[in-house]
Amino acid sequence: MNIKNFTRKKRGGNKKNLAIILYGRINSYEHSIDYFNSLYKNPKFNCKVFVSLNLKRKTQYIENFCNLFDIGSEQINIEDTVLPSDFTDLNADGCSEGHFPCYSIYSSHYHQHKAFELLETYSINNNIKYDIVIVFRVDVHPSDPNIKVFPIKSDIKPNTLYIPRVSNKNNRVTHGKNTSNFYMNGITTFNTYGDFNTMKKYCNLINHITKIDHPEIMILNYLKRINVKIERFVHELTKNPQRGDPKYNIVS
Repeated sequence: MNIKNFTRKKRGGNKKNLAIILYGRINSYEHSIDYFNSLYKNPKFNCKVFVSLNLKRKTQYIENFCNLFDIGSEQINIEDTVLPSDFTDLNADGCSEGHFPCYSIYSSHYHQHKAFELLETYSINNNIKYDIVIVFRVDVHPSDPNIKVFPIKSDIKPNTLYIPRVSNKNNRVTHGKNTSNFYMNGITTFNTYGDFNTMKKYCNLINHITKIDHPEIMILNYLKRINVKIERFVHELTKNPQRGDPKYNIVS
């Protein structure tokens, strides 16, 4: 869908329209809420949140999250991920349960895509052009507790993906013949942004998966194939330790 001719609706000043895509799970969001609000409540942006979650139903925890961030029914998808038939063997080559869990990798990219579809439909129905789209994880936060804000450049280039490049040089992943210094190369699944068209390409990876590999390797190869440029920035992130708390596993 082409929205280039749409009117850019802004609710005052020169604010940019920012869409935040959340996918898969939102476990432990309350522990990273200030970091998330550095985008959602940033006075430079008119912000909307779009969510697609791998759940069987909408729980009270999800309902509270939606109320907190003004997420209407047209901005959220709740859907239990079902693997297509050719991904059902979790022990296939390059996709063992103990190394690369096919289900979670597939599900992550599936729900990124579904959330972007919500964003695209919303932008058309409401005649809004989004200047920036960010795929965000609310279960991660900066490694440095003094960092409170997720940085976004004032001017972003077309066909360019902005990816955190963390400072730890020891983060290497080896799988078969593939060795990826993926953090130093900036190919990480955490908190990636770009303009609308670039992020539409990024969120369409699910339709180009032929083999599950390490996520960072798979993303890098995909970006190369579609000729999307990568611009890295130092911003070290870590998973929130509370994200695995059993109280969040309410899926029935």
